[in-house]
Amino acid sequence: MFRRSLARRILPNLVFFFLLWPLAAAFSATLDLKAQPATARLPWGATFALLLQAETRIASEFLFVAVLLALSSCVVFALLARFDRDDSRRARRWVEPFLFACAMLAGIALEYPAVLTNPLLGGLRPISIRAAMILVTVLPLLTGLFFGLRAGGARSAAAWAASAAVLVALAWSVARTPALREAHTSPSGSVVILGIDSLSQADDLSTLRDFARAKGGAWYPRAVSPGLLTNPVWAAVLQHRPVRETGIWEIFMTVDWRSVPFDLVREAHRKGRWL
Repeated sequence: MFRRSLARRILPNLVFFFLLWPLAAAFSATLDLKAQPATARLPWGATFALLLQAETRIASEFLFVAVLLALSSCVVFALLARFDRDDSRRARRWVEPFLFACAMLAGIALEYPAVLTNPLLGGLRPISIRAAMILVTVLPLLTGLFFGLRAGGARSAAAWAASAAVLVALAWSVARTPALREAHTSPSGSVVILGIDSLSQADDLSTLRDFARAKGGAWYPRAVSPGLLTNPVWAAVLQHRPVRETGIWEIFMTVDWRSVPFDLVREAHRKGRWL
């Protein structure tokens, strides 16, 4: 029974996580890029193709996550099939990977609300972060409750909703797991590089200005943006060289850190400091 239920769910999960998910990510990112002044004049087809090509650069990560989510979704809903009156309905099996992905997203968003700014979730931008988090958390629970009722009545609905809640909690617990470090405290003399994007002098920067003064930092009241993308700027910062010397001027260009004359991270590690 379990093997049969598991086999029935392989195709819908493969289609969702290996096809629909990357296509939807590229399409939503295309809409987001077309709203930016720097890329607004690019043709739609060229922008979409560019983003599909960009996804190939993270293909290994994409494949690993897709395999993990697809297998987990198949197992979870194959186990839930024992509560259903009829497991032969195809339409419901195509909803299951969507429900699983929503539960994973909700759990991660509880720890990292920044994921809600993903272009794929552009519809949430008009509402507040609190409302968006409530929505993405309640959505898998209500979806599980609805399809559980249709599948096998109150008992099945309770099982589906409880499973959705467990998936949300599991994703949240994994997201909040701290990264392993050699020590719990950083040694004296450590360097912290804090990058903050999208700030304007018209914003209330008093807290940041007071922090800089209290810590002996520099404050530039008339700072001028270099008008460059994030990748070239950070490459220049870490190498202590201007952009014209690093040769990095685009998002997808990489640095051969083994051959650069200076690397701030390497230098900090050489001196036994955290960075």
